[in-house]
Formats: sequence, structure tokens, C-alpha cells
Amino acid sequence: MSTSQKSKKTEEYTFLSPQWFYNMYYVHFPFIMLTRAERLLLHGSLLLFIFLIVYGAYSYLFYGLMKGLSQMYYYTFGDVQV
Repeated sequence: MSTSQKSKKTEEYTFLSPQWFYNMYYVHFPFIMLTRAERLLLHGSLLLFIFLIVYGAYSYLFYGLMKGLSQMYYYTFGDVQV
């Protein structure tokens, strides 16, 4: 496969598709030069970073949702003591 065919093929990927991510990560990043331990450290760090972002967003959104529901209940029914 010639260079022009490769560049034409990479342009066919839709933006933010799995193939686009694969191309950006494995082709543009010097992944081939990393040793096995460095690859493991890199992938572990990236997975941990993504997990913490997802967990932080989930916990913040859940907290905001519960606080909003609590305030709506208070404004609707008042401070009801059981």
C-alpha cells in the first residue's frame, strides 16, 4: 500500500469513530518505540485517568440530582416533620 493510498484511507474515517481513535493513538503516537512495561504503564495510566473522570462526573451529577430533588420536595411540601 503506497503512502497516498494510506493517507486517502485515513481521510475516510469519520470524526470520533473508533477507527479514528485507533489511528490517532497508535499511528500518530510513537507507540512502536515503547517497551512492554512502558505500554503497560501508559495504558494503565490512561485507563485510570478515564475511570476517574467518569466516576467524578457520575458522582457530581448524582449529588446535583439528589440535591435538586430535595429542594423541589421542600418547596412543594414545606418542612414536613413526621
